[in-house]
Amino acid sequence: MKTLIIVNNDLKNDTRVKRHIAAIAECAENVQVLSRPIPDFETSMYNEKINYNFFEYAAREYPITVQLRESLNKWGILDQIKECFSLIMSDNYYDPSIIEVYQQKLSEEVKRRGFMEIYNRVNEPMEDSKALSYLLFFMEKSVQFAECASKIEADVVVCNDIDTLLCGVVHKLIWNSRLVYDMHDIYEDNAPGTFPHMYRKMLALFNDTFIKYTDIVMGISVSEMIWVKNNYKVSCPCIPMLNCSATMPIKGKQKDFGGEKLKIYYHGISHKSRGLWEIMEAVLSFKEFELVLRCLPSENLEQIKQWVIENGYTEKVHFLAPVEPDEIAEAAHSAGDIGIHMVQSDKCLNWQFALTNKFIEYSKAGLPIITSYTQEQGRLVKKYRNGFILKENDVESIKKALKMVLSKRKRLRSYAEGSIKLAETEFDWNKYKLILQAIILNNQKVIEENKITR
Repeated sequence: MKTLIIVNNDLKNDTRVKRHIAAIAECAENVQVLSRPIPDFETSMYNEKINYNFFEYAAREYPITVQLRESLNKWGILDQIKECFSLIMSDNYYDPSIIEVYQQKLSEEVKRRGFMEIYNRVNEPMEDSKALSYLLFFMEKSVQFAECASKIEADVVVCNDIDTLLCGVVHKLIWNSRLVYDMHDIYEDNAPGTFPHMYRKMLALFNDTFIKYTDIVMGISVSEMIWVKNNYKVSCPCIPMLNCSATMPIKGKQKDFGGEKLKIYYHGISHKSRGLWEIMEAVLSFKEFELVLRCLPSENLEQIKQWVIENGYTEKVHFLAPVEPDEIAEAAHSAGDIGIHMVQSDKCLNWQFALTNKFIEYSKAGLPIITSYTQEQGRLVKKYRNGFILKENDVESIKKALKMVLSKRKRLRSYAEGSIKLAETEFDWNKYKLILQAIILNNQKVIEENKITR
């Protein structure tokens, strides 16, 4: 079974992609990887069965739509592209009046297809010509990427994220390959402020149009796959492929939660949007808690450190250095009692269905968890009884959760056991590795057993 894996992410640092490539190499006859160039990337670190091909994007002269139409027409998908990006037919696409007409048609089509969350999303304003540049770059890169992919023979093509979906579609049309779409995130409604509204709406229509070509769709959570299946009306199997590492859960090191102070533990990014100020204010209002922050550097973190020193809370708030990915669970178990994480799930679809790395890591560390509500994390907390769900991401909601922790202190060990059970049952990479290999080998029994049926 010859397999082509198309990757737009950083091959050197994206551990999810590296795990998938290594797993596929174990079962495929031959693996071709097509990726953007990565500086100082050592291909020898992988299996000898894996061959690397690197795609280099080359900016084309204005108007780029002429060459784009030629390629898309050659592949027989120009009409499909027109459904989501009708500007492809114009060589004067920066004309304000043409952009205005396109935006109106785009909004009408997004509304007609029922993507109301994206249609109603409030975004930061952006100049039209700048917003349009996102769409043009996406189309130009997708077409150039697809030109490279079309030259590589394979029985199965695996596309990682929406950036490479067109590559997979083109490959399927030319080579009659089976198309596996690892969509990972819902990029059309990713983190707030990441993309202009015009781009989000175009991506929604693009995904809706080309996901119909896929033979398998994979995503990061059960909730995400349910949304994709129902909203994109996908007829092929949709299979959750959770983003969990090979690190095993902490076992045989039960915490007794009998210390004088319970340590509320947070690790990860320290940007203001992560709610560290709110967490700190809530924790400092209780004599029974201390706060442990193991964060990546940021201006916000430096401001928090300065505030802690100036206000005399150095005995209540502790700062630890980040650790390597394979040390995260052990470090969290040693330094914390309760893991906490907040995400503004009402801000975008991607966060609404998120299964965050921190949630997985705290579970593997055997910590009870205080978490914002996302459909997936809410579902798992209720199922495994391993934590507390915040109603809102504000100080008062965190205080209520901390009061709940104190009222259930004698049951915290049971919550910790719930986290370990969750990690062993849901976050075992070996389980997903076998499912991924079954997908590549077209093992229908395993595919049927693991696909979403709702």
